[in-house]
Amino acid sequence: MAPPFGGAIQTVQAYTIGYNFDISLIPIDYFRPLQSSSPSGLWTLSQPAVFGSEPLVMTPSKNYTAKDWKSLISDLGLDLLTTNHDRIQNPRLDQLVHPLVETDVFFGSQIQTPSALVFDQDLHPNQKLAPASKSFEEGDGTVPVRSALWAKKWKRTDNSSEEVVFHEIPGAGHVSMLTQVPALQQVVNLIAASNSLPLVDLYKIEAAIRIRSLK
Repeated sequence: MAPPFGGAIQTVQAYTIGYNFDISLIPIDYFRPLQSSSPSGLWTLSQPAVFGSEPLVMTPSKNYTAKDWKSLISDLGLDLLTTNHDRIQNPRLDQLVHPLVETDVFFGSQIQTPSALVFDQDLHPNQKLAPASKSFEEGDGTVPVRSALWAKKWKRTDNSSEEVVFHEIPGAGHVSMLTQVPALQQVVNLIAASNSLPLVDLYKIEAAIRIRSLK
């Protein structure tokens, strides 16, 4: 659900100022110490195969594309990430092959999603720097649609016929998708169908809970 197969620019914001998943109660820099040192974040950087040579991070003296992340994290002084970059980025997310099982991909859409960051200062070590502005495209608020749909280009390693089925959930956010009935209902339907189980109507359950809460 909400997979960043082609990466997302929010990872860079996590490195520079922090990312709170748009949860207003959490300070934006609260997770930055973890986010700026965790090698796993390298997996979710925007991938060259999806974003090509587009400038994704722009500063007064330097632009960074999806091919320049090692330079960016070096400029930020994130030594642990610099050390792990080559190992983590090979193989990259955009090099994943078909898993050879039927796969369902759920992704959110119709939400403005950051696709590029503009800073009014150059990037330097040991500084917290929020982007001065952002460019947006369609996605789930974190992952652009074109990143989630990268699975359409998965390479097959044999002649298997297993399908990759995409389920678009309009208006579903990257985190909130896990609590939205339209997405969960589709998951329940898939599980029920594959296991010959009776269908469960989450919409009726949700309505019943709302009625009970009003009493």
